[in-house]
Amino acid sequence: MTKNNIPAAKPAAPAKNAEKTEKEKKLMRRQSRLRALIRRGLSEEQITELNGNKDNRMVLCLYYTSFKLEGQTKIKKIYHRDKDHKVTSVEEKEIEVTLTGRQAAEKFLKNNNIEPIATGPTYCCVKTDINNVDNIVETLGTIGRSYVTSPEPQEAKQPDKEKMKKHQLAKKVDKKRKQVEKNEKRAYYAALRKGGVSGRIKKYNKTLADKIEKWLKERKASESKRAEKDKEYRASHRQLTSTEMKVNKRVRKAKKHMATIQRRKEVEKKAVVRNLAEHKKRVQNAQKPVQTEMKMAA
Repeated sequence: MTKNNIPAAKPAAPAKNAEKTEKEKKLMRRQSRLRALIRRGLSEEQITELNGNKDNRMVLCLYYTSFKLEGQTKIKKIYHRDKDHKVTSVEEKEIEVTLTGRQAAEKFLKNNNIEPIATGPTYCCVKTDINNVDNIVETLGTIGRSYVTSPEPQEAKQPDKEKMKKHQLAKKVDKKRKQVEKNEKRAYYAALRKGGVSGRIKKYNKTLADKIEKWLKERKASESKRAEKDKEYRASHRQLTSTEMKVNKRVRKAKKHMATIQRRKEVEKKAVVRNLAEHKKRVQNAQKPVQTEMKMAA
């Protein structure tokens, strides 16, 4: 006989859960993009302005390491010095250079009248709109790879006044409850400091006095148990103080002495029993009649 151990088909997840999961994913992606913009140097005002209009676009360009700009010129200063190495004159000379990396990319952006809102050693961020984004991407294709993101404006949620009132009321009730508990605990901790319940409370509030005494006993037992556990832990990890080590040594010595005394008492007790038995045996032998044999002469 065979059995078909086929598990039952699991019911499909509700559509609400799937929708909720998709919303959570979108929120996580949005938060990740916001963190990336902050890392790239954008301020909160710039991010708010970017997300304020649905037609805005953000273009992130990652530079090619192979991009170069040849035939560029720059001014080089040549310093002339005397025999004491003091600068006597400065000569400026225009030389031809080849720009690479960030310098080449920034020079390219300036030549094409593109003003980025954030730049880094390997990237730049350019803010544009939906009408000019294609031209910007095409221009930036010369210096690197471009990624376009659109803003995700969030609708401002109106606060629920009824919910806010309930929340404020709950906060007031909780604050009052904490104040009452604080006032009640004053008598408990006063008894803990003074070593016992005051006579006034015992006389006029017997119920509270009983509660405080019970609390003191429980606290004392808990602290004693905690201290013993802490001592055992420190002893197993060689963390005892010198005083505790001396006390433990005296306790071990006392236990050893008591064990020796107990052992001696047991030995003496056995010896007394044995001596009594031997004495009794000797007395019995002494009371027996003496038999003499007379040897007759042949």
